[in-house]
Amino acid sequence: MRLQPEHVALFHERFADFYDGVVRKVELEVGVPSRTCRIEVQCKDRDSRSGWSRVTFSVRGMKEFRFELGRTTFEVLSGGVQIDWQEDRVYVVLDAYPDDGPGLPDLAKNTAYVVGEDCEWSCVEELDG
Repeated sequence: MRLQPEHVALFHERFADFYDGVVRKVELEVGVPSRTCRIEVQCKDRDSRSGWSRVTFSVRGMKEFRFELGRTTFEVLSGGVQIDWQEDRVYVVLDAYPDDGPGLPDLAKNTAYVVGEDCEWSCVEELDG
């Protein structure tokens, strides 16, 4: 399902802003013309019987990405996931924090994000939570 700006608030509400979710997988497809980044996140889901699901973001037409390993981690989403659109690009930021404000954070300081032309998402219910 394609993620649209007008649906982001409901998306965040359903998945509790992805707070304390866990990044389970990151896949990059860099062949031309298809440049895609897939990020699988285990997170709370108010629509799931178990309360948990795995959401996969597929950012297509990838323009920029960073997944930096070091002293801090992006795998545990303590600050959730931030999604925004600017200049016909979608930004999916995995290490954003609420005090970054409503706009995009300074990406030069972020350790995990991907930018692309559009973003599809899918969801699989976790049966065990």
